[in-house]
Amino acid sequence: MNFKKTFILWLLDKDTKQQHFNTVEAYKVVEKLVCKAFGGGTIYQSQGVFTHEDGTMIIEPSIVIMTITDKDHQEFVTDLKHFFNQESILVEVVKSNVSFE
Repeated sequence: MNFKKTFILWLLDKDTKQQHFNTVEAYKVVEKLVCKAFGGGTIYQSQGVFTHEDGTMIIEPSIVIMTITDKDHQEFVTDLKHFFNQESILVEVVKSNVSFE
C-alpha cells in the first residue's frame, strides 16, 4: 500500500522568528533530504498565514513537499525540524492508489 505524504515546512526560525535560509538555499536542503528519505518528491513554494493568540497576523514563507511512498517519514521530519529549527512540521498521510501511465 502506498501513501501520499504531504509535509509543510515553514521557514521562519522558531526562536528568532527570522528566515535564516533564503528560499533557494532551503530548496536545496529539502531536495537532498527528500531524495535521501524517499527517493524523490514534488517540492513547491507556498505562503502560510495564521493569527497568534494576541491577534497578530503572521505571513510566513513555506515549502510544501509531496511524495508517494510506503517508507516511514519520522527521520525526514526530524531532519527538517533540526536543520530549520522548527517546532513542528505539518504532516498529512493519505492512502493512495497511484499509477504512472
